[in-house]
Amino acid sequence: MKAFLLLFLFVIVSNPFFAQTGDSEKTLKTDIKEITVYLQGAQVFRAGEINLKKGEHTLVIKSLSALLDPNSINVKGTGDIKILSVQHQYDYLEIETKTKRVDSIQTIIDKVESDLRRKTNRIEVLNEKENLISANKNLGSENVNSNQLLQMLSLYEKELTAIKTEQSDIRLEIDDLKTRLSNLKRQLNTFKGSKNETKSNILIELEALQTTNSTFEISYFVDGAGWYPKYRLNVTDITKPIDLEYQAEVFQQTGEDWNDVKLRFSNAEPNQNKQAPELETWYLDYARFTNFQNNNLSNLRISNNSVKGTVMDAATGERLPGVNVLVTGTSIGTNTDLEGNYSITMPKGSNQLKFSYIGMKTKTVNVNSSVLNVSLSSDVQQLSEVVVLDSDAEEETSSAVYRLQGKVSGVNVKQAQRMTATTIKRQTNVEFVVDEPYTIKSGNPQTYIDLKKYKMDAEYKYVAIPKLDKNAYLIAGIANWDQYNLMEGEAKLFFEGSFVGTSILNANATIDTLKISLGNDKSIVIERNKIDDFNKSSFIGFNRNKKIGFDIKVRNTKSQNIDLTLYDQVPVSLRDDIEVSVEKLSKANYNEKTGELRWDMQIESNKTENRIFVYDVKYPKDESVILE
Repeated sequence: MKAFLLLFLFVIVSNPFFAQTGDSEKTLKTDIKEITVYLQGAQVFRAGEINLKKGEHTLVIKSLSALLDPNSINVKGTGDIKILSVQHQYDYLEIETKTKRVDSIQTIIDKVESDLRRKTNRIEVLNEKENLISANKNLGSENVNSNQLLQMLSLYEKELTAIKTEQSDIRLEIDDLKTRLSNLKRQLNTFKGSKNETKSNILIELEALQTTNSTFEISYFVDGAGWYPKYRLNVTDITKPIDLEYQAEVFQQTGEDWNDVKLRFSNAEPNQNKQAPELETWYLDYARFTNFQNNNLSNLRISNNSVKGTVMDAATGERLPGVNVLVTGTSIGTNTDLEGNYSITMPKGSNQLKFSYIGMKTKTVNVNSSVLNVSLSSDVQQLSEVVVLDSDAEEETSSAVYRLQGKVSGVNVKQAQRMTATTIKRQTNVEFVVDEPYTIKSGNPQTYIDLKKYKMDAEYKYVAIPKLDKNAYLIAGIANWDQYNLMEGEAKLFFEGSFVGTSILNANATIDTLKISLGNDKSIVIERNKIDDFNKSSFIGFNRNKKIGFDIKVRNTKSQNIDLTLYDQVPVSLRDDIEVSVEKLSKANYNEKTGELRWDMQIESNKTENRIFVYDVKYPKDESVILE
């Protein structure tokens, strides 16, 4: 027996199958440590460690985002190891887990809908029963005595009370079922949300030169995430600085939850072409031999600067939460809420919105109305099972660094929970490092994070054009504004404690003083009236003379003095036989080429100022001109 045991042990040790010291495949557990969020896309930084025996191993990092860019993977390992290759593959088995969750919620929804139908049917039955009792309550009442009548009335009261009580109870149950059904459908939409059912795996093939404990750092770029700059501007008094809150509206549909990670927000755009443009030779020929390329956008415009609507699935009609809505050519954007609704402010000159959603075809739509509803259709793509990125079997270094060509350069990350961030200026972009870790779940429609808070000195001035609008608009001028690292984005405006609307902070302007419109101020009362004494016509020979005058009154009801720039105009003639002459301007700055009149006024508190202008127009009497 002892001889047999020794022989068995000898076979185990000498056989190559039993003698290998490495493991064929092991799961490398990693956690997300840092995230750099770009305007479109994000850089993910993971870390993990594992004990390795001497020999060859395949380490698998599982359940990563299916939106991972294989060309951006960067793996660095420590310890006495040699990395042989890195592979990326899609894991379709993960679909089963998500499908089970969706099916589970759908099963509950079906049961709730069944209960709701049953309760509704019971209400209808009770209504019929009540109608039947009411229709027959007088049946046979003429041939009954008083005792029988009392018995009938008692029975009627008892039955009707029971019906009313049950109806009331069922209606309360129906309301509860409707609320529960609505919540379940929202939860189902959140699970379906990203349409991102597959997962990614990263496979690392390596050789451990001896038994070692290795730490790995992995980074990669993912789509399905990004941020939009948002602002809150608060002016408590026109004698005080502007309080500005700089925020990031984050969208995250990568399929990976970011739990307690450091966040960094960058205005860099890694997906954009980094190659500087070059001019090509411009060959001039006759027009009939020339091809024209029209790069102009549609001339469609909207009457105001706010657009809202709903985004739906074209196939099912379901509302889509978390859809990215971006004003083309800008960093202004938002996401749809849980009901698929959105609202966005359009900057001047912009007339297109781009709608993007994981698993759906991106759609760019011209804006020609303040309400714009959009349907997105599915984008079916066949993903390759396995993508082999690279291998380097000849590298012989004890601390191996594996970098793939075309990787996105990454940086360390920080994040915060409504706290001020540190600003880092680089040569080509600006980054905001948030001070504390933060959690952003995949599929959440909107998350707002404070980046910075500033008190900005501003010069306040009112502007009014009473010919077009009898309101005075407050304009804040901010000098040296580039020190605040602002970006173009939507701004919510608060003036003297009240929300006054939204505006666009145009931080792309190449001007020394940034001007922000803070809305109209009802404390400035303006009237523009014709002066009857001057509105007269006369005839001289073959010409008609028409004299027109206006009186503009501005009253300041505020407790402070104000500076106001008042604009109006006189017409400018396009013909020699139409003559325009100005008679009275009340010291206005008059631009003869454009006809613009400008008064720079200082108006004391509770005082009224008025400006009068009169002009005369001479034109042929058999013609007509529009002077209003």
